[in-house]
Amino acid sequence: MVIKLNIWKNQKEIDKTYMIDSFDIMWGTIEDLIEVIDLNEFANQLTSNGMSNTALINMVASALTNSRDLINNTLKDIFVGLTDEELKRVKLKELINVALQLITGSVNIMQDLGKNSKNVQGRQ
Repeated sequence: MVIKLNIWKNQKEIDKTYMIDSFDIMWGTIEDLIEVIDLNEFANQLTSNGMSNTALINMVASALTNSRDLINNTLKDIFVGLTDEELKRVKLKELINVALQLITGSVNIMQDLGKNSKNVQGRQ
């Protein structure tokens, strides 16, 4: 899955777009996300399909506002070359969407790893 972060010149014109493949997320990034969001709760809600879009957005919005420095540094680690000045020109709705994609992708990767490790253990 490709994740895009647009840097806006103004309200209508994109200046630059950063793109990453979600499978290239480093473990340190996951650790930072764990500090900000309760990934266990997120995973439980995601797998049970019990979490509404509003609840997801509220969880991410809360994390973004309560952990701004950590989130900014994490985004700069993920999107190589991203600057503090460019972060000021990211639309909030797009930032929340990027955070949701990162968190969902991270949870899915961890769940897949858990399934694969059970399969490996069963073969021994």
